[in-house]
Amino acid sequence: MKTETKIASLVIFSILLTSIPTIGTSGLPSISRVSQSTSQSFSQVTRDVEFTLGKSFEFENTVTHPDFTERSASNIVDQIDEFLPEGLEKVTDVDVYYTQVSISITQLHVIEDQEFLGPGSIYFNFLLNRDHAYHEYTDDNDGSFYVTDDGTYLDVDILLTDYLHSMDAWFTVEIHGWEADPVIGWPDDYLGGGLLSYNLVGYTSRSISGWLPLNYYPPIGGLNPNLQIEVYLELEFTNIQKLSYPDNFPVQTDGSWLISAVYFPKVYYFELGNTPLIKEVYQQVYYGYDPSIGANAYLIYYMFYWGYEWEFLLTLGHNYDYEPLLMYVQEIGQEPYRIVYRNKGSLTEALPSKLVIQDDSVVPHSGSFVAEVSTPLMPLLGNQSTMDYEYTDIYFNTPAYHYETDHGLTPFMTVPYMTINDAFHQMEVGKPLLSFEADLTPLQNYLFPMTNEVIREGYGRLDEAFNSDINVYEFQNFWGGDYNVPYNMSLTLDMLHNPFEFPYIVDCWEDIVHYTQGKQEYCENGLYYDINLGLSLSVPATITFDIPTQVTTGETYNVGIDMALDAEDITISFIYDIYLGYVLNWWFIGFEESVNYSGQFDFHVNLETISDLISFIGLSGESLTGDYYGGWLTVSDFSTSTDLLGTMLDCTVELHLLTILSDLLTGSGVDILIELLQLFLSDVNLIANPTLSGYVTADLLTENSAISLDTSALTFGEGATHKTVQMTVLGGASQSGLRLSNMHYNIEFSTDWSVGLDFSDVMNNFVYDAVFPIGTFPSITVSSQDHEVAAQTTTGYDQQVSMSIFDPSTDTTTGTTSTGGQGPPPDLGSIPLLIGVSAGAVIVVVVVVILLRKRS
Repeated sequence: MKTETKIASLVIFSILLTSIPTIGTSGLPSISRVSQSTSQSFSQVTRDVEFTLGKSFEFENTVTHPDFTERSASNIVDQIDEFLPEGLEKVTDVDVYYTQVSISITQLHVIEDQEFLGPGSIYFNFLLNRDHAYHEYTDDNDGSFYVTDDGTYLDVDILLTDYLHSMDAWFTVEIHGWEADPVIGWPDDYLGGGLLSYNLVGYTSRSISGWLPLNYYPPIGGLNPNLQIEVYLELEFTNIQKLSYPDNFPVQTDGSWLISAVYFPKVYYFELGNTPLIKEVYQQVYYGYDPSIGANAYLIYYMFYWGYEWEFLLTLGHNYDYEPLLMYVQEIGQEPYRIVYRNKGSLTEALPSKLVIQDDSVVPHSGSFVAEVSTPLMPLLGNQSTMDYEYTDIYFNTPAYHYETDHGLTPFMTVPYMTINDAFHQMEVGKPLLSFEADLTPLQNYLFPMTNEVIREGYGRLDEAFNSDINVYEFQNFWGGDYNVPYNMSLTLDMLHNPFEFPYIVDCWEDIVHYTQGKQEYCENGLYYDINLGLSLSVPATITFDIPTQVTTGETYNVGIDMALDAEDITISFIYDIYLGYVLNWWFIGFEESVNYSGQFDFHVNLETISDLISFIGLSGESLTGDYYGGWLTVSDFSTSTDLLGTMLDCTVELHLLTILSDLLTGSGVDILIELLQLFLSDVNLIANPTLSGYVTADLLTENSAISLDTSALTFGEGATHKTVQMTVLGGASQSGLRLSNMHYNIEFSTDWSVGLDFSDVMNNFVYDAVFPIGTFPSITVSSQDHEVAAQTTTGYDQQVSMSIFDPSTDTTTGTTSTGGQGPPPDLGSIPLLIGVSAGAVIVVVVVVILLRKRS
């Protein structure tokens, strides 16, 4: 026993020895680390959702016609970037020449002074470039009278200097001689005038001298064309330079303004009543090929504009009136070779007005021409227009119709007198008796560029015309016919038609009038309405995810998804858009009025509060159960719930058919049959079991293939407001996530039908009461997916819930192998100590074994 005790003590000693640290420094083995396992953590993520079920209703009784096409000027013209006919260019720059002119008159020869009392007192007027620069040499104007006998030569000293400008570099100097009559009240005698014209293009300076006979202009009021006076002058042009704009013309526009100002006609008014004055005149100068002359030419396009046209007899009219005037010249500075405008035409014609073409190269004639409308404008102006036209040369053969320009820019040309002939703003060439000149000075206040914006605004006013009332000028033409026009007219010309091609002006006035008039005539008297109503039901909901924030490849996890609908915060929205129009056209009455109402009402509903209120007033579910209508109808098992996920309504309704027949047919002669039937049946019941339930459907989706789900289609309903989905981590990515998509709230209404036979007591001895199912009808599902608005979100229910993925196979961390292959990595500094302890323990065990063997 003592020996064994010693051996046991030795063993204990050896065990204790293994716990004593022993330092060793040799024989260290190689070390490898294993992946570190990470503890799992779950988080809750909440999303707010709002389900909306909506339905719209429309009631319409509006003015429509299958032949009326929808026209919208604003939409059509917005598609056109540039109102420039193909093949033409706009003139945007004009050369203007400046020069300094010096004039010196040194000798005077008076042939006849027209003064019978004796020697006359002679004085002079000078016009440089017509009346652009005016100088007068008299006693009153720092000049001198030159008293001389007939036939004498007189040395004089007249000197003047001025600056001139011209668009084509042709300059004119006019000298007019006068004899001052000494008799008070007698007019001075005009002795005639001379004209000098010079083209200085290409010259830096030029000097001219010599005698100038003043017989270019005959004496005023006299028929004597003989020479009365002549002067010897010296003329010098210096400092010739070419600029783009003269100082005294506006520079805020392009050079076309200068050409338009040069050719602007002398305008007159002529009519019996008040004349609406010209509000504005728009201008544009085009340059292009004119096939009628076989050469390029300039076109000065004027568009006269009035804000209102007034008919003086009936005091009727229309807003917005546009009248075109076209003048064609081959070179700037030449007179027009063609003038085109519109005239009212014959009194027996209605619309449209006649196109007048003044052209000296064409034999006068008249006719009618069908012109195609430019393609981009067809939806607005129609496909074609019939133009009545008249060729005439009366302007070129009637000097009284010409007006010699006095602007000082182009000395060798004349422009026409144009008269606004009546309140309809139709034009004619010439200056009729009793007409009066239109005051359009200064021209800068009336003449404006015809830009794209001006044309676009003119077309845009057609939207008003299409919805305008029609003014009917009854018996306007005394030979029959009415003159019809919308109260709001507008620009009806095809501004994309090439104005160098016949018929030069394409006017779709007639098409616009007929279109508008057709719409008006279809407006029969009555009330017209167009009502759009919308009803929507919004139900808020909350989704909660229970999901791990970090997962490990190869592991499977349970993901929890909870759905809750809020019965306390439901919104019902009523949306309305109502148009009401009333039309009354009778005799002289033309009345049309319309109003529009639109808006939205929102009602907030709390189902919990409503349920409590119903219970408070005694209308609980149980109180609705019982017989109704004298026992004809029985309601049982009635129940309601404010739980929007589940059954919201459930009951059984029995219609007692045999009881109803018995009550209705008693005393009818056939009640004996009912009594006979009741020997076998106490009642025949038509049984309906209607239910109303709600549920939510959604798709659960993953970001990538790193996650696999055991299901992707989710349905939340009664008893299923929580879903558990198994998620397996497959790997291949460092991050993934889950999200819900295609989420919809569904309300299902269905009714199960059956027939119940209640047998009489006698028959119950043989058969039992029975119920025979018929089927389900209807079965209706109303879903937010089927309506105008589906599920909406305030925090993004379809936003991804992210997770990080841990993959042990890709971890590069090392450490001491522990039991089960897992353990915390050791401190490398303590490895020699641990190895020493292990070696000492082995030695002790070996010694103990040897001692035991010796003893045995």
